[in-house]
Amino acid sequence: MVKRLIFDVDNTLIPWKEEYKETLRVLTIKYNVFDYFEGIDRIVGSKHAYNVLTKENLIQEINESFSIKLPITFIDELIEGQKHNAANPDDFDLQETIHYLSTKYELYVLSNWYTEAQSGRLERAKIRKYFKVIYGGDTIQMKPSLEAFIMVMQGNPASEYMMIGDSIDDD
Repeated sequence: MVKRLIFDVDNTLIPWKEEYKETLRVLTIKYNVFDYFEGIDRIVGSKHAYNVLTKENLIQEINESFSIKLPITFIDELIEGQKHNAANPDDFDLQETIHYLSTKYELYVLSNWYTEAQSGRLERAKIRKYFKVIYGGDTIQMKPSLEAFIMVMQGNPASEYMMIGDSIDDD
């Protein structure tokens, strides 16, 4: 019997919109690397070869790809800006649906992006309070790693969980 639901964030709980790239665009201008905006955007939005998404891994990948020397604060500022990229805070359908589900199931988030950014986005969408735990790719192995799902299950039987996401390959 399903007792717990695991949600992905992007394009599942919160639709991804092109306007969310604005934080990255502003940062590439601030750090004088706007010529690399599209390439950095591809790296940020891609599946990564590493198991855990550390800030160090991501900034190293960006720097090596374009022979630049961005500081780790670039990633910190990106995460901070992305906290505000969320569904309309007045999306009552989303809030009512997640509230209803929280009365029937324990709710979890499993995302391949940074926990802090995703938690902030869920907070802005006014649904953070319904999730027991938010797991990001920076704190556990990234999906579709079996280890990521085992960590979320916390020793409970897999039959008690249902994953809800937008990718058959990752979720």
